[in-house]
Amino acid sequence: MKESDLEREFDKYAGYFNMPPVEKQLRFAPPRRFRFDRSYRDEHVAIELDGGVFSHGQHVRGIGYENNCVKNNLAIENGWVVLHYTSGQLRKDPMGVMRQIMGILQMRRSDGENKGANRA
Repeated sequence: MKESDLEREFDKYAGYFNMPPVEKQLRFAPPRRFRFDRSYRDEHVAIELDGGVFSHGQHVRGIGYENNCVKNNLAIENGWVVLHYTSGQLRKDPMGVMRQIMGILQMRRSDGENKGANRA
């Protein structure tokens, strides 16, 4: 699957801020064809990069928006945290975007450790 300019830009910032390695285009609900732009599988954290927000791209038009709602709701139903970022957000505040992702990852990791400790 071809990467978008926005996905490549995200990867560039992720590298700049020394983010943990991210999985690209994870298909998360087979047999559905839904994919996350970027994800951290173990922590169930997905990152969706929404381009075309101001140019009436698929994320904000009729059927595209409805499909994204189905995808997001299915992800949440299956325990995923889904973070959405627009190109404007990424360009205006890349440090804030990466900081938010890291915060969610740390929270999910500590939740997982606490659940494991409770089972012991």
